[in-house]
Amino acid sequence: MSEARDSMAPSGFAADQTHVQTIGPLLRQLHDAGFDASALAAVRRAYDMAAELWSVNFQSSGRSFLCHAVGTAGLVARHGGSPPAILAAVLHAAYNTSGFGVRIRGATRKRRRRVRDVIGVEAEALVFRFYELGNEFGTRWDGILAGGGASGLSAEDRAVLLIRICNDIDDVTDRVFSSSERQKRIDDFCHASVALAEALERPDLAELLREAYAECASAGFLSEEIQESHPSGYIVVPPAFAKRLVPGVLEVAHRLWTKGRLRP
Repeated sequence: MSEARDSMAPSGFAADQTHVQTIGPLLRQLHDAGFDASALAAVRRAYDMAAELWSVNFQSSGRSFLCHAVGTAGLVARHGGSPPAILAAVLHAAYNTSGFGVRIRGATRKRRRRVRDVIGVEAEALVFRFYELGNEFGTRWDGILAGGGASGLSAEDRAVLLIRICNDIDDVTDRVFSSSERQKRIDDFCHASVALAEALERPDLAELLREAYAECASAGFLSEEIQESHPSGYIVVPPAFAKRLVPGVLEVAHRLWTKGRLRP
């Protein structure tokens, strides 16, 4: 991968996202691409679940994780992803994050059933495979090519790798705001995804990722003081939300204990 690293040179990629980041523009993009009302409704249901999972999750730049999920889906749609792949892209991190209410990641049967009920069997299988490949290969997903290149990959794995590549194109814009540990993971993902795109005969995606990385990897005007210090590079629960949440829970408990009802 040293060649991929060395060949990353800027060629006009805008530092800010040049693809959709919110649900309205995503639905408009899909409508203009020919998606019917039922397909758009399915995407909206996926978005509603994503909002439930990640309403208080933010990238290291302060960008909502929900924007990242939508951005990934928009890129998958723009670059030829199937309807199940687009749905899966919206919820691609469902099993990789702790959005289900406890700080334990994973794909339990209950969680898989919940996701399956929202986006269907085929799309949920892609979300689950995304989770499996992350566990198997960590930050270097190009390891999947070791068994004989892209020729032996299933259609499912190809769809998941497209989501992975699009994820990294969107994710790299937050790199400069991240802790050094998080930056290293983004670097690994990006360089591995360049190799994946080339193996999948998608030079357009490989070049787009090179451009995104070259322009977004660093910014000399930003000091270390503004970087998110948490090793994960994520802001999981903003302090303002925590200040509202804890007193709220205590208030509910007090009402139930003293009055036996929620109303004041």
